[in-house]
Amino acid sequence: MKNNISINLARLLLFGIIFFEFLNYFNILKFHLEFTWLGLIITAGLIWMLIEGINYFLKTRCHRLLHPMTWFSAFFIISLDMLGDILHFYSIYGWYDQILHFIGSVATSIIILSVLTAVNSSEVHKMGDFLIYYLTFTSIATLGVFYELEEYFEDYFTLSNRLGDGPDTMNDIFSEILGVVVIILLVIIIKKIKQRTSPILRPLKILRDKLKLGS
Repeated sequence: MKNNISINLARLLLFGIIFFEFLNYFNILKFHLEFTWLGLIITAGLIWMLIEGINYFLKTRCHRLLHPMTWFSAFFIISLDMLGDILHFYSIYGWYDQILHFIGSVATSIIILSVLTAVNSSEVHKMGDFLIYYLTFTSIATLGVFYELEEYFEDYFTLSNRLGDGPDTMNDIFSEILGVVVIILLVIIIKKIKQRTSPILRPLKILRDKLKLGS
């Protein structure tokens, strides 16, 4: 119940930010951008559709819902992208674009890992750790390429300069790859630590269970 309330609140926030972008796109509001409102609307809309699709898949196949933090993370990233555009952070701070790509990659990697782990534990499909990591990595790489393609077509049809030059594009892709690699390595390290501490903690768990039974 609490999860549904949180998810609906996040949906409302996402709708609000996209509605704000539409108001500016149709010149009802007059906020000035570094690039284009259409690009922001497409990015925000695709992120929302992707999360809704994943949530529907988990709900119907695994009888689970995406964690509410997933929705709020999407809202946070979309907001940072929009604010960076409105406040011209992309041109003022050369590192802002790369940081945002890295944060977006980290957040998306966590979502994909969570989904694959949920599917793996639901008896629907069984995958090894390597396959989960591989699918996460290739998903982030594919999404990164599609994002750059979206910027290319936006520039082509609107004569903006969102894609930037060759080095900028490669920096974006590198930041995204770095994000997913960092998350995968962290997950592997955490699993290794848990495996090493499990035999040490097992007697304590047995003692705790006995004390519970005794009480």
